[in-house]
Amino acid sequence: MTTSARNDQIQQIPLDRIACAPQVRDSIDAKALAGLTQSLREVGLIHPVLVRPDGENWVMLDGHRRLAAARQCGWATISAIVAEADLSEADVVERQLLSAVQRAGLSPMERARAIDRLIKETGWSGARVAARLGLSPASVSKLLALLVLPAQAQADVEKGELAASTAYEIVRTVDASDRSRLLEEAARGRVTRDQVTLRRRAQGGRKLGRRSDTRSRAGRDRIVIPVGEEGSVTISGSALSTAGVIPWLEQLLEGLRRSAATSGDIRQFARECRARVGAGGGQ
Repeated sequence: MTTSARNDQIQQIPLDRIACAPQVRDSIDAKALAGLTQSLREVGLIHPVLVRPDGENWVMLDGHRRLAAARQCGWATISAIVAEADLSEADVVERQLLSAVQRAGLSPMERARAIDRLIKETGWSGARVAARLGLSPASVSKLLALLVLPAQAQADVEKGELAASTAYEIVRTVDASDRSRLLEEAARGRVTRDQVTLRRRAQGGRKLGRRSDTRSRAGRDRIVIPVGEEGSVTISGSALSTAGVIPWLEQLLEGLRRSAATSGDIRQFARECRARVGAGGGQ
């Protein structure tokens, strides 16, 4: 990704020549914007915005709130660092995400949608996105799992009426009717994340006996998934769900790629994984 400033200089860019590209932040809080506007009036702009040239105009890459506040102040120009013009859409999204992650400025739903957009733009795996953003693969998987929530539940998470951690636990619930019921209770404040987890595990355990491809041993689920014509993958764990298994598989895939680049011995790779788990580490 190319993000260096042209001649490493800060330029004064006319506000009426700056267009705002789609950004990872869905909305700007009115109170926060008013506070930022007052700050600009009193002390000026401390951190320049980032733009890229677009013909005779400019496109905002980072600093949408500062731009909006500058317009409210009635400024004619704003200090800006000019990035190279050949940034791809994926470069732009990644830069916005990196900036937002560093400032912790995005809501869980905004971050989830932005990561999903970044994956679609780049074709990267969740693990690679996690590495670029300084997040754990599990964190990325949990955020992406929020996108399978119904629109109303996503709105509740956005407004802070439904905790993202509770929503994620509900997403992991296998039965659709159970999910709907838990979402209704969570929206009314009747269940916590821990309560959802306990109920999900209890409900999952009761349903194991009705599945021919799933067995339970010592409170764990065991599912065999056919792969291709002759292969299969066996997954074992407590209260398995698609959203919960994704981070495991992503970590496993990253490990397999590293193994393929060295010994290529899958049995040795499995032994190393078992040794790490036995030592208390993770794959």
